[in-house]
Amino acid sequence: MSDDDEKKDQKRKLGLIEVETLPSLIDMAARSMQPIIQHLQFLGEHIYYLQFGGIPGFGTTIYFIRQKDPITQKYIVYNKTEDKILFTDKLDPRGNLIYLPIIHIKKQNIFSEKELKEFIEK
Repeated sequence: MSDDDEKKDQKRKLGLIEVETLPSLIDMAARSMQPIIQHLQFLGEHIYYLQFGGIPGFGTTIYFIRQKDPITQKYIVYNKTEDKILFTDKLDPRGNLIYLPIIHIKKQNIFSEKELKEFIEK
């Protein structure tokens, strides 16, 4: 395999990491350059995830959590000073709050349902 082929293969390679808790995912999002939580429904569950690129060996890495019940509010709010997680539909201008919008995904081509299902079933 040539160096160019290897680079193309790494760009296509997907890393899937299932985090243990929603607070873990929120903590990662709150500290990231792009604090957005993405959401999609898959096999009767709600998948909340963060997408990162540039991790060695992978073109894209997805950190995700699965849960049965959806988050119905527009924002997950991380209170930095009290280390608390809240959910809301309204913004509050206090500086100690980090708002993480939940983006509901209708369709995507970052990973296939097959890839996610195979990863979950391992």
